[in-house]
Amino acid sequence: MPIWKEQTSYLAMIQKIGRKSLYLTITLIASSLISGCQQNSNAQAVFSQRASETEINLEKISADQFSQEQLDKAKELVELGLEKGERGNLKAALSYTEQAIRIFPGYARAYYNRGVAREQFGDTQGALADYTKAIELYPDTISPPRILSLAYGNRGALLHQLGDELGAIADANEVLKLQPNRAGAYANRGLAYLGLKNYEAAIADQSRAIELQPTVPGWYFNRGKAHRLAGNYQEALRDLDQAISINPRFSWAYVQRGHTQEELNNLQQAEADYTKALNLGYKKRLVYSSRAEVRSKSRKYSLALADYNRVISDGSNRPGDYHSRSIAHHNLGDFASAQQDAVKAAELYLAQGDKTQHQALILYAQQKLPY
Repeated sequence: MPIWKEQTSYLAMIQKIGRKSLYLTITLIASSLISGCQQNSNAQAVFSQRASETEINLEKISADQFSQEQLDKAKELVELGLEKGERGNLKAALSYTEQAIRIFPGYARAYYNRGVAREQFGDTQGALADYTKAIELYPDTISPPRILSLAYGNRGALLHQLGDELGAIADANEVLKLQPNRAGAYANRGLAYLGLKNYEAAIADQSRAIELQPTVPGWYFNRGKAHRLAGNYQEALRDLDQAISINPRFSWAYVQRGHTQEELNNLQQAEADYTKALNLGYKKRLVYSSRAEVRSKSRKYSLALADYNRVISDGSNRPGDYHSRSIAHHNLGDFASAQQDAVKAAELYLAQGDKTQHQALILYAQQKLPY
């Protein structure tokens, strides 16, 4: 939403699920963020799991530039930061990590950990800068390869979230140079290929991730989505079924399977999947809107209207939502409300530059063109 971010066991972010990250997964393995795509809104656990990946032997750092007292103090501060992060106090974790950086500016581990904390706070640009700094410092600080791999992995995941797919692919490639069998790196690169609509490459990378870690639901979700967008609906259903089998509470997988069922015109199954996702707490406008559309196609206009009302009351300003609600009102015989929504939709279409839809809805509102 995902969602990939590297971590030891799972991948964080795709299903950014529950939490914001998700690339990746979307996305994502420097933080068991969502173990491939498992929901995890617990920022405390995420910080702890990511940070635990970054152990460094400070004794390897040259004492010619920094005294042992400085190194010990920097290490102590980073450890305090990790402890605070484990307890959910990210503000204190960030503060201790920044103190460590002031004492020892060449500490790649500290920059990496600060990037993790900043990402948890939603400071994407700050996190990107810190991951980049950790990468730049790596040759000078004599840090173990793990730091470099994690920094590339997390930075790539954020680049994917920002739409820089080529940058995300480049970072995933760097991870794979260091760790050729890193499943999360294949998943991350696959999501970037998906963003570029290179479905064949996306499917190939997700398949490799599955070979390496066959029990991660996120990899099946990612491949299922790629299959759906490529028009391989049966393959998509198989992958999404598997993702749900591994994690029955994987709400994004139900939404994606609902989209696939809708493509196949299996309206009842699609409605059931959207409803399941909502019942699991994934109460996003997209899901209500998708269920409303399916209900409208099934001529369940009253139920569709209830969903459209929810979508619009939640702040939707999409012309399609007003347009669809106008049609629902029309089919229920409430022509005044239908005309009102048609006018609103026409205004929004015009603001988007869609003069054709604007004109059609104005004619309907003037009762010169029926639905």
